[in-house]
Amino acid sequence: MKLNQILVNGFGALTLILSGALGAPVAQADGDICFRQEQVGTKQECTSVSEQQCREVPRQACRDTTRRECTDTTRRECTPTSRQECSNITRRECTDTHRRECSEVTRRECKPGPRVCDKVTERKCEMKRSCRPNPADPQCADSLLGRIRNRHCSSICEDKEECKDVVVEKNCRNEGPEVCRDIRENVCREVPGRSCRDVSDRVCREVPDTACRDVADQVCREVPDQICNTVTDRVCNDVPGQQCREVPVYEQVPYQCGASGPVAPQLSSTIIYVNGVQLRGAKVYESQAKLLVPIRALFETLGAEVQYLPADQRIIAKLNGKTVEMAVGSKIAVRDGKRVAIDLPPTNIGGGSVYIPLRFAAESLNAEVRYDAQTKTVHISTN
Repeated sequence: MKLNQILVNGFGALTLILSGALGAPVAQADGDICFRQEQVGTKQECTSVSEQQCREVPRQACRDTTRRECTDTTRRECTPTSRQECSNITRRECTDTHRRECSEVTRRECKPGPRVCDKVTERKCEMKRSCRPNPADPQCADSLLGRIRNRHCSSICEDKEECKDVVVEKNCRNEGPEVCRDIRENVCREVPGRSCRDVSDRVCREVPDTACRDVADQVCREVPDQICNTVTDRVCNDVPGQQCREVPVYEQVPYQCGASGPVAPQLSSTIIYVNGVQLRGAKVYESQAKLLVPIRALFETLGAEVQYLPADQRIIAKLNGKTVEMAVGSKIAVRDGKRVAIDLPPTNIGGGSVYIPLRFAAESLNAEVRYDAQTKTVHISTN
């Protein structure tokens, strides 16, 4: 910011005016009159530049070459080969075989008579050892109650003979005559033999020969020629010209203000829906009965491509062939190439977020805006 102007108020007092951000109050007089810089239009600033103008100049570029001329022809190609001569013969083929010769024989098979044994009773005895905890050992106190808790408990053991009567078989023998029977069976043996048969066969031999065929061919020769192409040369010249840009024009605008200056935008409880989805993570402000929303949050939710140019604080948004261009503090916007006025200029609120009137922002990208005063909701639709 810089000190750039001295104004005289209605009471004759001199007031030093501090010019600030676009659209912001720059000073306050001793009475109820305040002044602010406001953009009233734009002007063109042009500087002399030298730019290069180029044009394409066509020309013919040729080079010497040779081309190949070929004619179709036929040549005979022979290669040594061989062919098979075959004749039918009959040969005798024999194989060694074995045949089975069997004869019937009778053999006698006998079994001894039934086995009989004497059954007697014998007494069998064996020694068995039994142990119990030693009552004199203090380590066995719990063991006497039927619980073994100490593995160091000593035992008292005694051997005792146990006997029982067991029936056993003795003096076994076969009694009665043998039982015999005659069994008839075949006894076979392998006898070597030879089996022969006449087999028709074919005997072949290789006979030298020559195979020839007609082959399609080409006879070619090199012929001098020239190849030409149209090429383009780029010819450039320096041409003096002008480079112009739009520069905003500002003027000091007086307005009524109180002791606290102009009224700041107030937070609003209005809820915004874009295509049925609530716009979240963005505060909504209200100023002069208009809703202010952050440009980037709204445009990107609508699906627009947003570009911010920090050099001159310009915002460019594009959606479905629609383009809107605005600058912070400027009441002039460019919509689809046409300049239009904005009731409230884009303003920095909350340390960096740029806000703009909701209806102007949405309708600039051909979106439909509907406000429900009863529920304090705004519905924006791009369908």
